[in-house]
Amino acid sequence: MKQKNKKGLIITLIILIITCILCGTVGFLESKKEDDPKDKDKNKNYKVTYMYYIDNEKVDELPEKEELKVINPDFEGAEDDTLVYQFEKAACTNIKTPNENGTWDDEEWEFTPPELTNNSTCRLYFLKSLHKVTVKASNGELPNKENEQEFDALINDETIVIVKPKEGYKYDSEIKATCTNGAKAEYDETTGDLKITDVTKDSTCTIPFKISDYTVEIEANFGTITGERSKTVNHGGNVEFEIKEAENYIYDDYTCTNDQKASFVNGKLTVREVTNNTKCTVTFKPKKLSVTLTIEGGKLDSGYSSPLEVSEGQTATFIVKANEGFSYSNMNVDCDGSTKGDYQSTGDSAIVKIYDVKTNAICKVTLKKVAD
Repeated sequence: MKQKNKKGLIITLIILIITCILCGTVGFLESKKEDDPKDKDKNKNYKVTYMYYIDNEKVDELPEKEELKVINPDFEGAEDDTLVYQFEKAACTNIKTPNENGTWDDEEWEFTPPELTNNSTCRLYFLKSLHKVTVKASNGELPNKENEQEFDALINDETIVIVKPKEGYKYDSEIKATCTNGAKAEYDETTGDLKITDVTKDSTCTIPFKISDYTVEIEANFGTITGERSKTVNHGGNVEFEIKEAENYIYDDYTCTNDQKASFVNGKLTVREVTNNTKCTVTFKPKKLSVTLTIEGGKLDSGYSSPLEVSEGQTATFIVKANEGFSYSNMNVDCDGSTKGDYQSTGDSAIVKIYDVKTNAICKVTLKKVAD
């Protein structure tokens, strides 16, 4: 009985030994199979080293998956969720298929390399979704009432900032708005909108304004302009024109469009504190002289008065009525200086004329008394 138990124990040991040998052989064969060169294109056999970049700057660790809220431009008061970091691209070494760079999963926040041919280094590039844009407006005003302000700009989106030039300044379309780090800016002078696009890094945008200049034109009625009829002047500046009146004319008045201020002194029109394009007209009027007439033995007819104003070089005319007892015959007309006058009787009155008046004149008419 004891022999049978001993024999059964030996058989059990032999079976265990054979099982162990078979298991070891299978493990060895599997191990050899994994090391076989013809199967080295399987990524589980290769070591992958990762490097991480944010906005092309190397960082030590994979950036965390974070979300931020941004204002929805289409719906007032609404906000959208967006990732703080956006996957841009990957570049791995020792890839099996050219231009194959693996796949990125935003939901799982993980990267799956492409098929490799050896140990590899994969560089993962991320972009920040939100960047700071500093806008500088020389001679301009931003929403904060200053000439410099910082704004948040979403990647692959456009940011619109209202920029107004200071009074007397305008957008310098020759220099134009410019931005750093590849961002672009475009300004609409009509609306005052500065549209900023292509922001991929923190950037600075500069928008230039220059002092406005205006055109001032002049005309002269009965006068001659000496020199230019049109001149350019900066905002708030003054400009002068020389104008000479025509012969026998004197200055009368001026008018300017756009309520522009001006003055005319000593033959010069000065347009002051110009704030817009303007056209000014200076008008001269005939020069007026006075002729004073005194009458002995008569009086002026109704409708006539003395002194009488006439233009320089013109004739002054009076109608004289004789007093009772005086006659129009042999009347005497006497004026001071070089002024000359005479008369013509019409029977019941006399027409007295003072010719070619060049200065203010005083003349006397003397009627002869009729004999008793």
